Amino acid sequence: MKVLYGIFFIIFFQSHIFADEIITIAVRENFSLTRLYVQVLTEAYRRIGQPVEFISIPGGSSLKYSNNGYLGVDGEAGRLSGVLKQNKNLRPVPVAIYNSELTVFTNKKDLKISGWEDLKQYQVTTRIGYKLVRNKLAGENLRVVENSSMALMLVEKQRSDVAILSKVDGIAVINKLQLKNIIMLDTPVQTSPVFHLINKDKQYLIPRLEKALEDMRQKGVLQEMAGRFESEFIKVD
Repeated sequence: MKVLYGIFFIIFFQSHIFADEIITIAVRENFSLTRLYVQVLTEAYRRIGQPVEFISIPGGSSLKYSNNGYLGVDGEAGRLSGVLKQNKNLRPVPVAIYNSELTVFTNKKDLKISGWEDLKQYQVTTRIGYKLVRNKLAGENLRVVENSSMALMLVEKQRSDVAILSKVDGIAVINKLQLKNIIMLDTPVQTSPVFHLINKDKQYLIPRLEKALEDMRQKGVLQEMAGRFESEFIKVD
């Protein structure tokens, strides 16, 4: 594994149709959906004949590198559109690569949640990088921790009422740590489309990527990739 200025270079894809440059896309370090995003985008870039590489960056810095083009980073693999408000140099490819389900994990068997307002009366924990949760529930009752394992351990030990994480994140941690006292609510608190973001300096790629991703969507390729990923990654015992 090659170290690039302290950032881990994780995957490289070279098309048979060689181009003058390689596009570098940031993926969030230790993020459960990274593998899916890389699979989807590797296929999309292959279809347009554009070489691409992916580098793993801590979640708090990933957007900064993508937005400012640090170390030649040309974009972000997948984010919710809300991050565009503070990252003015990024442009979305307007075809969602995934639909993220923000899900409630709790130790309370009788908990009933119908929306964000219902959560404000509870002690809620989420992890760094979940900006939507922070925007919805900012206040004394919200705790933000370093990773999903820490968030769910607080719920497991009854030091927090609720953890809000993506469905993939939460179930992966529950299985890995074999947590026994946590319930996942069936209905997500919010489902949001995830978009591939490109730095404005490379926005000429957007029409081609949009066409490729739309073709993948219409032919069921995106849905198949997501379904296969979830069935392999989110195995509930």
